[in-house]
Amino acid sequence: MSFWTPRTGKPITGSEESSFAADMSVIPSGTTAVGCIKNIVIKENENPRDESVRKFIEVKVKLLDGEYIGREVTLKIKPFYGTDYSIDRGLNMLKRLMDLCGHKPSSGEEPNDNDFSAMVNKVMGVKIEEWSFIGDDGNTREGNYISEIHASAGFTTATGVKSQKAPRALGKSPALESYESYSASTASLVDDDVPY
Repeated sequence: MSFWTPRTGKPITGSEESSFAADMSVIPSGTTAVGCIKNIVIKENENPRDESVRKFIEVKVKLLDGEYIGREVTLKIKPFYGTDYSIDRGLNMLKRLMDLCGHKPSSGEEPNDNDFSAMVNKVMGVKIEEWSFIGDDGNTREGNYISEIHASAGFTTATGVKSQKAPRALGKSPALESYESYSASTASLVDDDVPY
């Protein structure tokens, strides 16, 4: 093989389209596109805040059309831990993914990576959203996630709108931030000299 032999099968032309790096900015919220499953694995991450191990299913999807063609976006399915509601939502998303891929569970047992191999290269429609948070170091981190999956037949591709939401502090829910704000504003109402 020559040094100049293309590895992708596309000719080496030196054109702008084939030479320049892809745009890696955050994909706007609400963007929809058809994508192909590139990989599905069960992952475990240690939560540095409480040292618990959290297991989830990670689905990597490569976009096949639209303004962000070629980009990869992640769907995380969490049927292993959390509240009863969040576990059921994770199980429903996994079932939906399997149905869209025409795949049936091999048993009633917890799946493993081998159970997902038949779904690789299956095509589906996805809706993409943005995430952002302020890390412990004070730097803002942002990216994308898949919020919805649909059948690819007749799926409409559209570019969303960049989110204007301010990033939230890592580990703090909006409800907790609201409570902390309320508590701070009412702290002066507490009198330590109450006789009872």
